[in-house]
Amino acid sequence: MIISLRGTNGSGKSTIVREIMKLYPTKIEVQYPGRRKPNGYILKRYDDRPPLFVPGHYEIANGGVDTLPDLNVAYELIAEHNELGMDVLYEGKNMSDGAERVGALRKLGNDVAVALIDEPVEKCLASVRERGHNIKRETVEKLHAKSRRNVDTLERAGVKVFRGNRAEVLKEVRKWLVI
Repeated sequence: MIISLRGTNGSGKSTIVREIMKLYPTKIEVQYPGRRKPNGYILKRYDDRPPLFVPGHYEIANGGVDTLPDLNVAYELIAEHNELGMDVLYEGKNMSDGAERVGALRKLGNDVAVALIDEPVEKCLASVRERGHNIKRETVEKLHAKSRRNVDTLERAGVKVFRGNRAEVLKEVRKWLVI
């Protein structure tokens, strides 16, 4: 299964990925030659469930696929690891922008699900500002609305969608990954 976490800045996308990563006892870094930071992680458990691939790195507050060289690399890694039989969990503010690539993954026959972290704008704004970013409320409102529109588009296209707050999305992603 490929799971795309969606939401505006400060909604908790990276936080959820970090929480899921803690549930896997084995973590293998995936790194391209010439790069200092990992391009992703393969996570394994002690049971027979498929490994989980998480693209990007999470050593900084703004982790995920936004840390990769570009979105083409991100989607190549997602497709490649899913073809190898791994579940994939990915997020990033750049990934929350468009619906076309998720639709393309689905059209290739992949089992794709999208989880929208639908937190109040005020909570997202406070979270981003706690990290020291001076973001305008209007910017967060626009990103929030854009995320919702993109998820609506994916749902109309037949992609499995879940909407909820951070805690509800974490619970649903755990169900999808059977952990």
